[in-house]
Amino acid sequence: MSSFLDRALDWMVFPGYDATGYHLRKLGWKKSDTDVDLSGRRALVTGANQGIGRAVTEGLLARGARVHMVCRNAERAGKAYESMMRGSVPGSAELHIVDLADAAALQDFLEGFRQSHDRLDMLVNNAGVLLNERNEAPDGLEMTFAVNIRAPFLINEMLFPLLQASPDARVIQVSSGGMYLASIHFEDLLWQNRPYDGVLAYAETKRGEVLLTKRWAELWKDTSIKVNSMHPGWADTNSVKQSLPLFRTITAPFLRTPEQGADTILYLCCRPNLAASGEFFCDREVRPIHRMKKTTLNQQQIQEYYKIVKEISLDEQKATA
Repeated sequence: MSSFLDRALDWMVFPGYDATGYHLRKLGWKKSDTDVDLSGRRALVTGANQGIGRAVTEGLLARGARVHMVCRNAERAGKAYESMMRGSVPGSAELHIVDLADAAALQDFLEGFRQSHDRLDMLVNNAGVLLNERNEAPDGLEMTFAVNIRAPFLINEMLFPLLQASPDARVIQVSSGGMYLASIHFEDLLWQNRPYDGVLAYAETKRGEVLLTKRWAELWKDTSIKVNSMHPGWADTNSVKQSLPLFRTITAPFLRTPEQGADTILYLCCRPNLAASGEFFCDREVRPIHRMKKTTLNQQQIQEYYKIVKEISLDEQKATA
């Protein structure tokens, strides 16, 4: 595909984000970028039992990786695990039941994981929530922020020693194209002073994930860790069905499969000699992180956002200690 057509699809959104854009762009992809042997490589995937997270897990298992599946619901996760491990699977998996909204439980899991493993090669922060009404995590933090921002922040920061021990670590933040419409409201990140808008709260945290990725790339520039964010396009998942029923009804014939949505994640996990870090991807290509002036932040503001998230995360940890 020509770079002009690729950029045009990206700017048009529809059909760039749906299955049409995926199929058109796929024509120019190299099989060697994802057709690799991951035997001996260790991965951790959040939200691994359904949708895009499950597709990523299955893709890593098919390539021989050992995957740590971090899931919230024990029953659904157990069924997914049994289904994925049925038959001959090159890789192996281990199931961990953790509520990412619960800071104390997440911290306990991460501390135990860090003590029982010597390295981590791939980390996919996939789990996220989109709520219709404002809700709170067990410690009182606004739920969307707790799951979409605090959880991956704690995971990346606490597992940094294991990532650093890998000769070629890959960290992928699963964001959303919806982040293009969102500004960062520094004065009210937790929706305490605004009428709650679940879609906008989700979009703001998805922009936040991309900004944190930029900051981690800067902080980790002297390590072997490559950290990038991505958006999967419009994929037909249970989360979309539950959280955006009208959107799904209108776009259902055009939505991507979870496997198509997961492709760029697997690309970022698998591509040999990946050089990119701190970038935002869709369909295996780097995309701009801003499309409107009102959402644009400079480097100093990105550093400030990281600092605020760190303070919130650490303060909430102390509150639950």
